[in-house]
Amino acid sequence: MSSSEKIKNNIIYNTADVATGFFYWQNKLKEVIYHAINIEGLIDNLDKEFLLDTLIIDGYCILLDNFDFLNGDIGNLGFFRGGLTGVNMYLKPTKVTYTAPTVKGATRDIGKGCEVIYTSPLKYYNKQPLIKLINRYARQLADIDSSINIAVVNTRLTDNFSASDTAIAESLKTYIKEVRAGRFAVITDTPIFENVKKLPQSSPANLNSLYELRDYLLKAFYREIGLNLAFNKKERLITDELTGDDQLLKFNIDTIIDSINESFKICNATFGLNLKATFNYNITSDFEEKSDNKKKGDEVDEG
Repeated sequence: MSSSEKIKNNIIYNTADVATGFFYWQNKLKEVIYHAINIEGLIDNLDKEFLLDTLIIDGYCILLDNFDFLNGDIGNLGFFRGGLTGVNMYLKPTKVTYTAPTVKGATRDIGKGCEVIYTSPLKYYNKQPLIKLINRYARQLADIDSSINIAVVNTRLTDNFSASDTAIAESLKTYIKEVRAGRFAVITDTPIFENVKKLPQSSPANLNSLYELRDYLLKAFYREIGLNLAFNKKERLITDELTGDDQLLKFNIDTIIDSINESFKICNATFGLNLKATFNYNITSDFEEKSDNKKKGDEVDEG
């Protein structure tokens, strides 16, 4: 296989391939949440990346001490993925079952050298971890990207054709394939022109509207997780609208941070730690439009 073919197979994917775009956006949106949350007070063997990834995917993460490595060593403290088992009269879990590649899996009692960190005030009752929110937007964004890619490719060929027989149809397919691939193509057989009819074709999707829709979805995602980014708006915003918007965003992000910190309080008391979650107000994103690029019409009315 040539180097160009390897590049094509690894980088260039079908314009209608929504799955590839979905995983791109899933990772991108996970990174946004990761960079939005600071974790303070971590000690050796307490990994921030693993903690946040587990909280995003499962909605909770297990913290326990005195666990057994496969090589016979005893671990001090560690974050784990696992299942919540055993219930009391209120259907709250009483045990966890955990495992890891280098650790002996086991079951432990919650509250006895074992605590659980949650991202929702509903804790164990919450069945909607952040990954479900991420996946919902990742799918929509991937669909839009696919539509944009298809619209761009379709601008290379603005006509549909009707052929009188199979042989001519195959020749037209080859011609269209070359044009769509961005290469010049020429039809050399005169009979083809005599046996081909042009058919009317609807206008390709408006690229500007697709890009605006993608920005709208990104802003909607940011709102749900509590990030207020500078996207262009056609209408002017009044001060009261901005104030209400900021209060809503503050509530959303504070809910996530407060839930983690409520769990950290228990962990700190159990293990003698000083863990704390804070919001990174200096966060920037590839999706954010810088304020110095905004148009004058996007300025906020003061009166």
